[in-house]
Amino acid sequence: MLGPPLWPEHELGRELAETSRILDECPEICEWIMDDVCDSVEESGGAGGMTGEQVLRCGVLKQWQSLSYRKLAFHLSDSISFRRFCRLPPNWTPSSSCLQANPSKVRAQTWRRVNARLVLWAKDQKLEDGRRVREDATAVAVPIAEPEHSQMLSACVRVGTRLLKDAVRARRGALQRPPAAGQKA
Repeated sequence: MLGPPLWPEHELGRELAETSRILDECPEICEWIMDDVCDSVEESGGAGGMTGEQVLRCGVLKQWQSLSYRKLAFHLSDSISFRRFCRLPPNWTPSSSCLQANPSKVRAQTWRRVNARLVLWAKDQKLEDGRRVREDATAVAVPIAEPEHSQMLSACVRVGTRLLKDAVRARRGALQRPPAAGQKA
């Protein structure tokens, strides 16, 4: 890619640009990722594979946008902005299996180290002190009908009836069983 990426004038474009800038300010993270990914690389003469930076950026994008590996593969083939963010070459898009295989090679301790480095960056920028975890617990409307008392009562009666019928059938089966061999009736 020639020159710095051009980001669209959109909220997501600005977020991609800022996140990219932050990752660029912490280049050692890519080296840590690459160390883990390269530990399990076999010299087979096949395709070149992903760099540590691409693995990191694809992993960040997947988690940030809550994408499956299949959807991430689609968006990487479809979105110029996502491709730029992940620093992918123009004529190559990783498959969903490639996207899944590479981050799984990164050890848990490396992800913890990445997190600690990003928290340190945020502390240095006076954005975060790293003492509290922020969670989003926003309530959203869902298309699920609120249960009514009559529905709950109906469900209880239906389940109770089924259990009673099962008990009656089990009791009848126990009473109608022929005596075991060697026992007198």
